[in-house]
Amino acid sequence: FAYTFSNADGTDRPRVAELMTHIAPGAPASTDATGAYYAASEAGWGQVLSEYRGADGADTAFVVQYLYDAQGEPRWVLAVEPTSALASTHPYITFPVHCPGCAWLPDWQALRAEAGSGSFSFDGPGHARVSTQFTLPADFGGSWQRNALGVELLTDPP
Repeated sequence: FAYTFSNADGTDRPRVAELMTHIAPGAPASTDATGAYYAASEAGWGQVLSEYRGADGADTAFVVQYLYDAQGEPRWVLAVEPTSALASTHPYITFPVHCPGCAWLPDWQALRAEAGSGSFSFDGPGHARVSTQFTLPADFGGSWQRNALGVELLTDPP
């Protein structure tokens, strides 16, 4: 998965790439909508949804929102929820360091901070609506508010 962050003034930052491998136990979710989603009207930020079927048979979704803080610096927030709860408002957390795939680092959980809430509901295959009510921790600053913003699948369907 590769992406380019844009500065607040619209100039691009260097490309960043992160090899993402599905390592969660279990089979793909029954209605797998895994992929990267973006709002064409607001290029430069987006979210990655990853779904899997757990050992107990329940579908679980990881949603990582890539966005900007008050200084225009790229940040990310994370939600882990049952897939059936995505359309409902659910809590997101953020971290001052590391990458979304760095949960193996020993201080990853110790540095977590509440970021607000959001929802992700589908209009159909490859189309969803994202609502966010994020207030980033003081170390980052800023808020990220969106209300039922239409997003589209950017990556190939699973």
